[in-house]
Amino acid sequence: MFVGLGLYDCSDITLRGLRELANADVVYLETYTSLVPDLSIAELERLIGKKVKIVGRPDLEDRSGLELIEEARDRVVA
Repeated sequence: MFVGLGLYDCSDITLRGLRELANADVVYLETYTSLVPDLSIAELERLIGKKVKIVGRPDLEDRSGLELIEEARDRVVA
C-alpha cells in the first residue's frame, strides 16, 4: 500500500494513512520525488510506533527496487 504524506509535515497525513502505517509490517520512505518541506522522520516514527526505512533513488531506479520486492516476498511466504 502507498500512503501519501501530505504537503508539509506529519499533521497532513490522513488518519487512515497513519492507521495503515501503524499496521504495516515495514514502512519505507522515499523522499526524492515528492519533497515534504517540514517532515520529521522521528515524529513520523513516533506517530506510527515503528522505524521507517529510508529508500533512495538508487534503490528504486538503479536496482529496480529488487531488495524491497524480495523483502516483501519473504514476508508473504513466511
